[in-house]
Amino acid sequence: MRWRSAMDPQQMLSAPVDDGKIDDFLDELGMDRTWAEGYLTGLLSGPELIPVNVWINEFVDDETFANIDTANEGLQTLMALYNDVNTRLRESIDSLVPDEDAVEACEDFCSGYVAGANLHASWKRDEAAYMLVFVFAIIADEVGEDLLRDAKGDVIEDPEAWRAKHRANLLEYVTDLRDYWKERRVPTRRTEAKVGRNDPCPCGSGKKFKKCCGQ
Repeated sequence: MRWRSAMDPQQMLSAPVDDGKIDDFLDELGMDRTWAEGYLTGLLSGPELIPVNVWINEFVDDETFANIDTANEGLQTLMALYNDVNTRLRESIDSLVPDEDAVEACEDFCSGYVAGANLHASWKRDEAAYMLVFVFAIIADEVGEDLLRDAKGDVIEDPEAWRAKHRANLLEYVTDLRDYWKERRVPTRRTEAKVGRNDPCPCGSGKKFKKCCGQ
């Protein structure tokens, strides 16, 4: 699916946070908010800027929205969550990461984080950084018993004790990966031709650029 919207990009970026609206929308999608926040944390921590039409496919499909109005409202809600996670990742990262005693929440967060991190091709090619993603996958209980090995390659004899130990370090891991990729992030450069004011708007609205996102 290639998801499109006629919403003004600036409106998306400035979407206000309404926690009740976000929770209601995620409930409609059958999605846990902790998983969603983990997904966006992994997505936003990585080395590349992932386009909206790529990461949004984890949330919606062709049947999610009946018309462009509900589609725009849904996108604005998701962008509000995206902006909220992005702000907290930079300013209050401890508010994103579940407490080590909240076992199910840690599992959901780590499961989402792995999905978000996996969208980054550069991340998957970095062995050191990706080893921590494997730790997240084990915390999320998404790794088969035959693959349960630590960083040294030794078999994990007591998976539950191992998970408890690493849940206690989860905030440190999330912070380390955020900082690791922040130092290595390559600035995004424009590669496509600039859209002319009389060209069709690339958002897919069918309007001219000057009458749509170019206003």
